[in-house]
Amino acid sequence: MPSYQEVLDADPAEFESCGDELEGAAGELSSGRERYRSHVDDTDAHWSGGDHERVREAAASLEDEAAGLERSLGERAAILKTLGPALALAVETLQHTDQELRDAGYDVDPSPQVRPRAPRAEPGPFGPALAALDEVTAETATVLLKMMHRAVVVMDETMARALEAGELPVGLAQVILDEWGDIAEAADVVRGRLTETALEDQYGTAAAPRTMLTSGKATETALEIAARFAR
Repeated sequence: MPSYQEVLDADPAEFESCGDELEGAAGELSSGRERYRSHVDDTDAHWSGGDHERVREAAASLEDEAAGLERSLGERAAILKTLGPALALAVETLQHTDQELRDAGYDVDPSPQVRPRAPRAEPGPFGPALAALDEVTAETATVLLKMMHRAVVVMDETMARALEAGELPVGLAQVILDEWGDIAEAADVVRGRLTETALEDQYGTAAAPRTMLTSGKATETALEIAARFAR
């Protein structure tokens, strides 16, 4: 199971390119198999007898093995090309969300656990409220990152089992993508909160849209979504 830090260090592009490489290998094997068959067939015109028959039998056996390997490569290439982009998207989204949190002034440890980097020292009546919202945002973001990490682990394990079996269960890829859509919805709530944080840091006041983006209802929705997938 990949750790949170290993997901952060991963290169999403590798998930997408691996399927193309396996597909290319299957194509090259197919071309080589056809050339080999052609060379063996060419011997028929000037060679006969028991030795020739044994060579043809060995060639047929070798071609069958090559065809089986070709099918295996093709099946696994199809799995990688189906789940690879979904896994790449999940990894890339987690990486971007982690970086956005850090850029907005939060610390993220490898558990993962999100914490405000430093207490706000804003004057006036908004100070305590903003500090409280920072804590709520950190709590929501922690659950969100755990949920994202779990989704990546599920995709990774599903792909590993499918590659071992040589087939992807019907409909499983769509189920994973549907669940990821709900995860992205929770990420949008947190991203809205981070946008508001940036505005406050720039202007030193609480911007009007804050109430809509960080209302109790929006936070509750994000936590409900997170709870369904973080179990």
